[in-house]
Amino acid sequence: MTKEIKAIIFDLDGVLSDTNQDHFQVEHEILLEHGISVSREEISRRFKGTLARDLFGTLFREHGVNASVEQAVNTKWERLKKRIEEKGVKEIPGATELVKELKRKGFKLAVASSSPKDFVELVLEKLGIREHFDVIVSGTEVGKGKREPDVFLKAAEELGLQPSECVVIEDSVDGMKSAKDTGFTVIGLVKDPSGETPADFNVTSLEQLLNML
Repeated sequence: MTKEIKAIIFDLDGVLSDTNQDHFQVEHEILLEHGISVSREEISRRFKGTLARDLFGTLFREHGVNASVEQAVNTKWERLKKRIEEKGVKEIPGATELVKELKRKGFKLAVASSSPKDFVELVLEKLGIREHFDVIVSGTEVGKGKREPDVFLKAAEELGLQPSECVVIEDSVDGMKSAKDTGFTVIGLVKDPSGETPADFNVTSLEQLLNML
């Protein structure tokens, strides 16, 4: 990391916690209950990093479903939190070690997630790394998903820093793009290192990133 970088802003799902599939499974179940058959793969492709209300609102509208988006969103988070409480959560390999090493080196740390703050807190507690983060910002606080940069900008503001002083680690293309377009240095956590992303550079694992410190 260069000397001018003072903070690292992490996405949560798919970067720190292996919870993306939990999201997609619960969303898939709720959609099926409303007569909407959409694969988890399509949910991931179209809505990864967006707010739950945007996902349900869009799909209810597209499929002509007259149902409460707010109720669907509330149901999602109730079920997802119960799921995490019951089965726990796995870290993305290397997450705990990377967070602790960055903290040891003096970086400020934040989480910027589209998930509600109480869910983020729950997952970080389950992973045993909550104490290492200076700031947590959720998409529900700013009212916009990661197609907009608001959650990253609020995290930087609460850290007392400019975007140019922060690195964002993201796994969604929308998140990478919105952060990059707003002046953050962006590291993309990707499966295919040869694929194009808006990030400044890509890594295929957090262990790879740890080895770069």
